[in-house]
Amino acid sequence: MSFQEKNRYPLIFIALVLFLITANVGLFYRMVRIQDDVQTLYDVISNYPSNDSENKLLEIGSQAPPFTKTSIDNKQIDSTKFEGARLLLIFASSGCPACQNMFPNLEVFLNVHKTLNVLMFLDGTETEIDQIILNYGFDFPIVQLDDEMKQSYKVFGVPLSYFIDENGYILNASFASTVEHFESIVSDSQ
Repeated sequence: MSFQEKNRYPLIFIALVLFLITANVGLFYRMVRIQDDVQTLYDVISNYPSNDSENKLLEIGSQAPPFTKTSIDNKQIDSTKFEGARLLLIFASSGCPACQNMFPNLEVFLNVHKTLNVLMFLDGTETEIDQIILNYGFDFPIVQLDDEMKQSYKVFGVPLSYFIDENGYILNASFASTVEHFESIVSDSQ
């Protein structure tokens, strides 16, 4: 056996080991992404209403509850301000994994629907809310989510969205975290 033949087998072995290591790293990365996707899906699904009467969203076609709140930038937000225009009302939390996935998708959705009126009720500290605004460039009003709004809009899980018509009636309601979810909420209401 020549010197080249003797050195060829260790090189083949090293190449095979490197290939297997690379394949395992790729597999591990893919498994982590799948695990994240499954966790996000679980978070969204676990927030869907059950048959309990207390876990039902406001009915489609019902009048949206009125409210007067102060936004985080200290502006008065009154539900009557949106009369005559459709409104996407979003309930979210800074600590919710599904909401963390929703924020960039909402940003993409709003880049297409630039004229849509949006109001977000967001649970979190002032610092967390400021960071979300900074990260995603949200320029619509954001109000600190409180128990009164949770009760009046039957918010038992997030991210939850209501689409409200020009006269203050609920056109659609759904848990939404993807661009497709938001498109469905708006388009199903046409």
